Amino acid sequence: MALFLKIRSGKALSLIEWNLLRKDLKSLQHPLLPKSNFSTFLLNRNSSKKPILWKEPNTHFFAEYLLQHYPTFKYIHLIRDGRKMAQSKNDQQFQKLNPDSIHLSEKEKQLAKLDFWLDKNETILRLKKNYTDRICIIRFEDLIQNPENTVLSLMEFLSLPKGPLILAKLEEQIIPEKASIIEFQILDISRQNRLKILGYE
Repeated sequence: MALFLKIRSGKALSLIEWNLLRKDLKSLQHPLLPKSNFSTFLLNRNSSKKPILWKEPNTHFFAEYLLQHYPTFKYIHLIRDGRKMAQSKNDQQFQKLNPDSIHLSEKEKQLAKLDFWLDKNETILRLKKNYTDRICIIRFEDLIQNPENTVLSLMEFLSLPKGPLILAKLEEQIIPEKASIIEFQILDISRQNRLKILGYE
């Protein structure tokens, strides 16, 4: 449980910790455990051909391990402009990994959050070079402004049949918004270039 809580806190596990976690998960196959136990379901899923979906915001911390050890694992990485994320109050991952940030000024904190965002997304970009067919990077802005093409590319990545019904349901849920210039403090050339590489001018 402590290892799972560590994952939830946004901290990456070492290889030793991962092996311990896998060992503990195997112990959860005890027949007295309820059949609805999710961990048991995951461990027993080899007998099923149906794919499962794991939605965990902290997965990017250990995506490389999953890609290395599970050949059928595919990773969908949703990315949003780092400047917008730096302004957001939803910064649980950043706060847990950077508890001293409470002493920073607002401008310093925004830059620290942007650097955190840059580091984590650059890691996924590097991973994609080695796992081209198993990592799909989706820009939030593309999903909002051009949902049809974005979803079609996602369905192709997942080898799902393309159908008008899925797209129609998507259009019901997404309200297109105009791209707006984000008002942010002036950045140095290095940060500007790093943003550009990740698809943001």
